[in-house]
Amino acid sequence: MRSDGMALVIQTNCFKANFSSANFFRRTVCIWENWRKRRRFMAIIPITKELFGNKRFKRNLNYHFAGQDSVAPLALSEVTRAMLYLPIGFAKVKDDWMPVALQGLSAKKNLFVLPSGRWVGRYVPICYRFQPFVLASMEDNKQVLCCDDASDLLSDSEGDHFFDAQSNPSEVVSGILSFLGQHFQNLQATRRLCAVLDEHGLLTEWSIKLQDHESAKQAMLSGLYRVDEEAFNQLDAPILGALHQAGALPLIYAQLLSIQNLALLGQISKEYQSALKRAAMSNQQVSEQPELTFLADDTTISFEGL
Repeated sequence: MRSDGMALVIQTNCFKANFSSANFFRRTVCIWENWRKRRRFMAIIPITKELFGNKRFKRNLNYHFAGQDSVAPLALSEVTRAMLYLPIGFAKVKDDWMPVALQGLSAKKNLFVLPSGRWVGRYVPICYRFQPFVLASMEDNKQVLCCDDASDLLSDSEGDHFFDAQSNPSEVVSGILSFLGQHFQNLQATRRLCAVLDEHGLLTEWSIKLQDHESAKQAMLSGLYRVDEEAFNQLDAPILGALHQAGALPLIYAQLLSIQNLALLGQISKEYQSALKRAAMSNQQVSEQPELTFLADDTTISFEGL
């Protein structure tokens, strides 16, 4: 980490991370649309002493900005935690495969974000935790810490300082820059592992059938990929050894084990629909807090044709 032209810079030897590009769920759900649009329209500018020397930032406690994200990208370092609470699949971003957390069963709906912006799930993906900060890529493989200048988390009088009295990055900002730099490196390693899975033919299309038990209507959630468990079980010892050496086995098992969390999304969706119906019957606004106490227990529902 160093100061380069007054901006906060990390030098890396990895290829650029670029989440401004997007792939889409075919036919049913657009998985990267809202992520791409949000990054496109954020007023992202490098953090410099000249621009942010007198500014402060408040800690983010509101996830309204993620309310329309039906998926979120995951890094390898977080999949073993995310798998406990979120379904995980794979999506292709430009030429690279990435693991993603499935957060909704329809386009532009993150079931874990309430209308107030409060996150109700037990795990928040790393990509959401550092608003309004963004690590942006430069053409010379440098990563520059930037900030969304339009964010309501910026303040002239409240929160943490960007710079200390000696004009150096504050301890909090230095910590954020360090963590995001490590996360960037982890994302690159994650891409490489996903490429190994694809190389061995272990990724297959994952079409999820959704059943509305009241109307008997069905819908297909398509565009995600999953580990082909049958192909994985048929691998010979040398290839399994290579996957072990590459560190890919935890990612494989995490994805397979996470599939059970589809039932949790189904239950949350059901409760939201119930809240909408109750509100419609009483001509009121949708309840701020749908009945989500099941998030604390093992209640599940079934999906057909998974």
